[in-house]
Amino acid sequence: MLMEMFKNSMRATVSRHQSHGMDLQPISVRICEGGDFVTIIILDRGGGIAKREREKIWSYGFTSVGKEEKEPKKEEAAMNLGGLFDGLTSPRHRTQSAMAGYGFGLPFCKVHAGYLGGDVSMHHIAYYGTVVHLRLRSVNSAKSVERLSL
Repeated sequence: MLMEMFKNSMRATVSRHQSHGMDLQPISVRICEGGDFVTIIILDRGGGIAKREREKIWSYGFTSVGKEEKEPKKEEAAMNLGGLFDGLTSPRHRTQSAMAGYGFGLPFCKVHAGYLGGDVSMHHIAYYGTVVHLRLRSVNSAKSVERLSL
């Protein structure tokens, strides 16, 4: 779940800042524990989610990734952002993942978070970015034990 959230935040941040010729901005992460839950908050400065897409982001099959982004371009082979971004933005990485850009990431995250007793929500900050709240039951919680019937 976290990898999907980070991937989306990094993709939005890189896309927005490179298209406007700006320096990349950091993605903030905060981990909060309270009661039976742990909440992970991710804030990016990727410009936010377009109003027409906000209702659709949790739907299977919806993607904001265009066809041109799914298929690596020849000139991208020479692109090197360095560090963690290399592994997530390189054409080699994108061609290895059959699920990338097909609209399964966020819906799967919501299902998995629910299965673990939590939830995922996103909040849009117009022209700034997106705040993601991933709320999961703490492993220290008495309610976090999964009982399997055999």
